[in-house]
Order: sequence, then structure tokens, then C-alpha cells
Amino acid sequence: MVYDPAYGGDIPEEDYPFNDEAYSAADCEHWSKAALWTLDQAITLSFNRDPHVIGWANVSGCPPEIEFVRRYTDLRRLVLRAHEVGDLSDPVAPKTFIAWMRLKDLPFPSTLAQMVHASSAGRQSSGGHKMEAVRRACFDLWKGDGPIGLSQEERLTRVNAVLAERGQAKVGLTTLKTALRDLYGAQASAKND
Repeated sequence: MVYDPAYGGDIPEEDYPFNDEAYSAADCEHWSKAALWTLDQAITLSFNRDPHVIGWANVSGCPPEIEFVRRYTDLRRLVLRAHEVGDLSDPVAPKTFIAWMRLKDLPFPSTLAQMVHASSAGRQSSGGHKMEAVRRACFDLWKGDGPIGLSQEERLTRVNAVLAERGQAKVGLTTLKTALRDLYGAQASAKND
């Protein structure tokens, strides 16, 4: 039992959602296909948990004596320090994050690592660098919220302006829709069509 001030009493440690693997397990197939992860997503995936279910917002309010909370917080501190010194970007390519974890001798789920490796090999053979540049431009423009309230033409204009600033070729609407779907889900790529 752990005293939880937010609850106002003791709660069994196993009752926290991050301890319920059936509820919070990561969808490795989905996450292995993402070209970029935010650092918070990457940290959560390091524990084989789904970032749509578990994240810093959930963990930060929990009692620090819970083992999962302590390990998550410790890893988050290391990752944020690596970001501060430029070792990790935010967002980060999954393959880069996994390599950093291995370099630091930190555990990462082997199934997800293998699936990321296989997925990134496929992306590289099908123009993955271009798509990664588009996803990064989208994320830099709209962070985690997505391009709310913009027409497809406005989105395309903004993304192509960022790509031009970075010396990269312009992209078409189909490429942009794919990047938005990868980052924000099917709803974001279809909004305001």
C-alpha cells in the first residue's frame, strides 16, 4: 500500500494503471512504424507502455516511492539532460533513441527495438529521409497538437516554407497527409479537406 495524497488514502501499488500491463502495454506494431517519437513517448515506450495511456502527466502526480514512478522519473531526468546537451532531439528518430539507450546500457524492450529496426530499414528504401524531414517540419510547426483549424493548402504552404528554410525540396499534399497521419493519427490528415 502506498499513501496517495491525491486520493487521500492508501492505494495498493498494483492498482496504478502503469502496473496493469494488459491495460497499458505498448502497441509495438504501431509505435515501430512512427518516424519520430517525442521524448516523453520514447521514455514511456522504454517501459513497454503505451504513450496514449501512460505519460509524464500521469506519473508525475504519483507517490515517488512506487518503483515504476521512481524508475520512470530517473530515466526521464537522464533523457532530458541528454536533450539539453544535444545528444537527443525532441522529437527523436526511434532508432536514434534506442541506440542512445543501448549506449548508456539502459534497458529497452527487445521486441519493439527489433520492429523499429525492421520498419526503419523499409522506410530508408522508400524515401524515408524525405518523409522524416516532413514529419519533423510538421512537429516543429504544431508540436503535439497538430494543425488545428488550417486548410490543407495552409498546412502545405507552411510545411513547404519550413522545408525551404532548411534547404529541402517541397512536397505535395499526399506526402503531407502521410506525415500528419503518422504524427497525429488519421483524423489530423483528414481535417479540413
